[in-house]
Amino acid sequence: MKYRFLCAIAAAAAMATAMPVSAADWPAQPITLIAPFSAGGSSDPVARLLGEGLNERLGQPVLVEFRPGGSATIGTNLVAKAKPDGYTLLLSSSSPVVNVAYTLPDLPYDVDDVVPLAQIVDSPMMIVANSQFGPNDFAEMIDYAKENPGKVNLAIQGVGGLSHFAASLVEYRSGAKFNMVAYKGAGDLQADLLSGVVDIGIGFPTAFMPGVNAGKLKFLGTFADERVETLPDVQTTEEQGFPDIKAGSWFMLFGPKGLPQEITDKLIEATNDYLKTDKAQERLKQLGFTVTTDSSPEGAAALLARDRQDFKEVFESGAMNMEE
Repeated sequence: MKYRFLCAIAAAAAMATAMPVSAADWPAQPITLIAPFSAGGSSDPVARLLGEGLNERLGQPVLVEFRPGGSATIGTNLVAKAKPDGYTLLLSSSSPVVNVAYTLPDLPYDVDDVVPLAQIVDSPMMIVANSQFGPNDFAEMIDYAKENPGKVNLAIQGVGGLSHFAASLVEYRSGAKFNMVAYKGAGDLQADLLSGVVDIGIGFPTAFMPGVNAGKLKFLGTFADERVETLPDVQTTEEQGFPDIKAGSWFMLFGPKGLPQEITDKLIEATNDYLKTDKAQERLKQLGFTVTTDSSPEGAAALLARDRQDFKEVFESGAMNMEE
């Protein structure tokens, strides 16, 4: 009898362990937050800070995993194929959910297999020039490029990437023509920009600040709706007469398609609560980001849809030369 009793207890325990935990009980185990980029890049501090904030609010460890490769599609594919139970999430920029739909013919997932939950931060792209380059702002640079078609060397990082898109957008909507020079890494791009091998480049403000502070580079404009808080003297492209030339990046929290609403609501509440803290605000602003403190799936989805439409328009126009 004692043996049967113990067996019954063991069987009951096994059944309880095997039974799925309801959304109401989520989270009941550690959460994995995948960043599909290399550790040490721009996603690194955002992922770690968000993981820490969610850990404090959800009461479970949030394990950040960096899964780079395949133009950020390897890590994204893991989330796209994951069970929609809230235990595998994605922190990503636009590349593996926007660009690759057009630039990679054998994408292992559909970009709609991951759904946006909340925007975390936003970072506008900037156009910067070697200090010896004649034009001193974006409008002057466009005029100069039109007077000298194909003679202005414009540095981009990666064919099919965000800076390539932004450069192509400038050409497409301004009529200017540049000699685009593609670099595999930021280091070589920076070196040639600083030395004057290339005239101008496109990227994020944090990457160019050392050169600007040293007087070797100068900002010509920002592709944003508003001026960058830490660079109040740099005008936007809209202020300089080009309201339809805007490009930037963001980091969003994504989950697999089919995530229960109850889990989605908990994630959004915890995310927004953390992003409103002084710690999150100060740290992320120091990194050059604009913090989103009241995001929603609807708002994130609208931004994602806009970026996809812009990328599609520019890509299908032929303005993006994928053999740069």
